Amino acid sequence: MKHAHRPALLLNDIEDIACAASHELRDPLRQALIYCLELRKWTAPEAEKLIFALEEEISTVLERVAIIRAYSHLVRNPADKQPVDIDEIARQAAAECEALMTEKNGAIHIRQLPHALADAIQLKRLFVELMDNALRHNTHPNPTVTITSQKKGRCWSVRVEDNGPGIDADYRRLVMGLFRTVGNTALPEGHGAGLAFCARIAKHHGGQLTVNSSRHGGTVMQFTLEEADHD
Repeated sequence: MKHAHRPALLLNDIEDIACAASHELRDPLRQALIYCLELRKWTAPEAEKLIFALEEEISTVLERVAIIRAYSHLVRNPADKQPVDIDEIARQAAAECEALMTEKNGAIHIRQLPHALADAIQLKRLFVELMDNALRHNTHPNPTVTITSQKKGRCWSVRVEDNGPGIDADYRRLVMGLFRTVGNTALPEGHGAGLAFCARIAKHHGGQLTVNSSRHGGTVMQFTLEEADHD
């Protein structure tokens, strides 16, 4: 009986993916069609610009299709939770963000994270996405990301805090959706999928990803993990 509602939940996930696909892929495809129609009217030099624009639109479609496929794969594959060293996984994730840290003159501080039950691959992706998001969209001249944990009952609450501009309360749920971004012309928008993956991974681990403001005005992302037996 514990799986009685699984088909309905899976159907909801599929519907969410289909909705995102139909909405987000429609506009690039329509624009590509317009370029194709215009292409027939222009001479070769003028057509070259349209061809380039068409290639960009098609590339956008292909990128989003790849994201949808990856998200669909994540939805269908729950976390394989094992006792893991969260600190080590976070440091591996930080190493993958090293180039971005150098580019942004930023830093990532990891404060002695515990062992917990988690899917190591999924958790690493969660950390990479959160770190990348916190650095990439940070307007501070020296962006920092601080990762801490706190024991709460039989769980660990993991907190990822940055010193960036923060996310307005009205947009906090919005940014968790697939292909959702908060517009800011001063910042690169990205593909708007990273936090959707993070929210799904947090859900696979029995909790949810929450977004709040820090007392300094930055953003705090928080999720929970079950404690490992030896903790």
